[in-house]
Amino acid sequence: MSAPSWFARALDDGAVRLEPAAAWTATLAGVGLLAMTGAMVGGPVLSLLQDSDPPLARDIVTSREAIWSLLADPAKFATLS
Repeated sequence: MSAPSWFARALDDGAVRLEPAAAWTATLAGVGLLAMTGAMVGGPVLSLLQDSDPPLARDIVTSREAIWSLLADPAKFATLS
């Protein structure tokens, strides 16, 4: 998978000596692992919150979906600074 141009520039700016496509693939894999870990940890917490504080549980779910929609869309992700 090819890396976005901004990612390759960031590697150059930081003097990181990694091939951009490999670094990008590793970054995406890391984000995927974080998402899975968050779901595993967050699931039981959300379950408890839904019983004790439904509005907070709803807000957490809504914000999580909004964050992942930004991370999953390359065009939206490229606009983040």
